[in-house]
Amino acid sequence: SFLLWVFLYLLIFLRGQTCVQGRVEWSWEGIIETIDRDFNQAFDTHAITMLAACYLPGVLAAYLQLARGTKYSEFPGWLDRWMKMRKYLGLLMLLSASVHGCLYLLRWVDRTPAERQWHEIMFMNAGVLGFALAVILGITSLPSVSS
Repeated sequence: SFLLWVFLYLLIFLRGQTCVQGRVEWSWEGIIETIDRDFNQAFDTHAITMLAACYLPGVLAAYLQLARGTKYSEFPGWLDRWMKMRKYLGLLMLLSASVHGCLYLLRWVDRTPAERQWHEIMFMNAGVLGFALAVILGITSLPSVSS
């Protein structure tokens, strides 16, 4: 998971430096802005990727059961290990989403209410709602809470 995050950060950093900005100059303010923006974007991309990795094995298992025509056959070893790892992937997604939410909130607080546009407020509200649902899902997946 950490190596995936490092790969995503490097990909976002290099894309931002070469494709989007198209400039080579370096200044202290530009470095801080780049690190802030790219860290935040790497954490949200990592969270979405971990969420997809959490739900994809269930879909693959369902299609495999449909193709075989029975639910009583064993899964391949790699799919079985992936199915058992889903809770940990979900908790890693929750960690990445938490860090992304904290970083986004720190960037959002710096702006005055007059500078905020309506779509930024809607994105913040949708993010808070999605994060709350992910926290509820993460808490209910703990064995001590579900029993």
